[in-house]
Amino acid sequence: MQEHVEHLSADVLWATVKKGQPLANAYVQHTKDCRDCREFVSEFSMEARSAGFSLPDLLPETDRPQSNSATSTV
Repeated sequence: MQEHVEHLSADVLWATVKKGQPLANAYVQHTKDCRDCREFVSEFSMEARSAGFSLPDLLPETDRPQSNSATSTV
């Protein structure tokens, strides 16, 4: 049975960043179904890093939103 979790909040993400831990598995699973939360986690992570926080990736590589910017390999 899959655990039900609410949408991610800034409080949950902030607590995770302060602990220096990855996001709990239940939240990772939630982000697979919830695009808004997935994008929120990605944006929150970028802002935390730009503010000087060192933190592990909160979402596995395959669960991160794709960048809107096109990159070329020449």
